[in-house]
Amino acid sequence: MNNFKEPKEFSGGEAIFVLIKRLILLNPGTYPNHPLMGVGLVKNWRFREMDDVLPIKQAIQDQIETYLPEYSINNIDVVKKSNNELSITIEVNNVIFRMETTKDDDIKLSEL
Repeated sequence: MNNFKEPKEFSGGEAIFVLIKRLILLNPGTYPNHPLMGVGLVKNWRFREMDDVLPIKQAIQDQIETYLPEYSINNIDVVKKSNNELSITIEVNNVIFRMETTKDDDIKLSEL
């Protein structure tokens, strides 16, 4: 909502960021017409012990290529930090987006 209590409209890099963020957080099965849509970061990966983050990276890349094919992925980097916290950096159309999880299981999103 904007300052006038109207739905906020996004454009440019901010709009791309919102689409990617929603795709990463969306649980598969949420939309019956597209049952495989969504990475389900919280539901599918929250309590897993992760020695290898490649499956998360691959899931994000597959989802963007399938459901947001109009955007060109330049790079996806998933780094495991302490206590199973993740730092996800995605470069799309030469714009860098970063998502970080915290030990409190909150997800903080920011655009670089």
